[in-house]
Amino acid sequence: MLTTLTKLSSTAFLLLAGDPFTSTQKFANDTIPKIQLIATAVFALVLAVTGLVYAFSGQELKQKIKKKWVDVGVAIVVVYGATMIITWGIQFVQNSGFK
Repeated sequence: MLTTLTKLSSTAFLLLAGDPFTSTQKFANDTIPKIQLIATAVFALVLAVTGLVYAFSGQELKQKIKKKWVDVGVAIVVVYGATMIITWGIQFVQNSGFK
């Protein structure tokens, strides 16, 4: 009985000893810049391709491309806004939130 209690207490100590947010924080710190880099590359490619098509197209296609550029602009704001909100949330939690 005593050895079982000793094992349980040492197991509980081992489970509580580590910081549970270390791996999550490391994952977030590694992933957010990668997401921003991929998003930037995709947005640059989309803008370059639509810019070339816009330059060599007729009026009807130019109107459609202008509408897509607004969509791309909204997507850029959403992607970078989301990563900034995640970064802010991590910093907020690390600094103990509302004191």
